[in-house]
Amino acid sequence: MQCLDVAPDGQTIAVGRADQTVQFYRGSDLDLMKTIRVHDEAVAAVAFHPSDRVILTGSWDMKVRAWNLDTDAMLDEIVGLREHPEQITFS
Repeated sequence: MQCLDVAPDGQTIAVGRADQTVQFYRGSDLDLMKTIRVHDEAVAAVAFHPSDRVILTGSWDMKVRAWNLDTDAMLDEIVGLREHPEQITFS
């Protein structure tokens, strides 16, 4: 585990991992719900959007990506960072 965030409603926990994935656990019983591959290197930061349906991920590949959690599709990407993001958040 590299990083984690809890959805605003407390129903889901996102765990960023060194294997380029984010795993999603049910908050009530910690059962694994799904795993998605989100980067080409270790995931260093994760953050839920207040809607619980979008997540940001940051990685050692020097990218930040936004993901739709209903479809697991990438929505947007920021590339060319000089350092990997250690934390990210919505504002």
